[in-house]
Amino acid sequence: MRSAALGRLTLISVLLLAGCRDTPAEVITNASVAAEKGDLVSLKECFSVATIGRLKRSWQLDPTSSGDDWSLLGKKLLFDGRVLERGNESIVGEFAMVMVKTGAVERDYYLRKEDGLWRIELGAGTQFRKVEANAKAKAAAEEKED
Repeated sequence: MRSAALGRLTLISVLLLAGCRDTPAEVITNASVAAEKGDLVSLKECFSVATIGRLKRSWQLDPTSSGDDWSLLGKKLLFDGRVLERGNESIVGEFAMVMVKTGAVERDYYLRKEDGLWRIELGAGTQFRKVEANAKAKAAAEEKED
């Protein structure tokens, strides 16, 4: 009886923890919601460590930097002051691309898995396309073998 209850508790814990893992599209939505609310701490948490470092260095070197750089970046995650409407997402290995709608125009955002969590990675588009091309080539080669 006790082991059955422990088993159920373990299963529930695993399911809850699995549910806490945001998808790439959810990370984009979370970043956009944080930007809309002006929650810069939550916004920053949506970005990879490497991206945060590159942004900080860039802002430090920019003589026109106003000091509210995260707020300005957050505005790019909104459309007319509203949360972005997310579209399709594509995951290949540790990289992902999420399409969002900004009016009639679609934009792409790229993410990278960092410590098991998806994070926005500025400049990861090239890496995503390389991984995607390699995956397609591998799938084509395997199909050819069959």
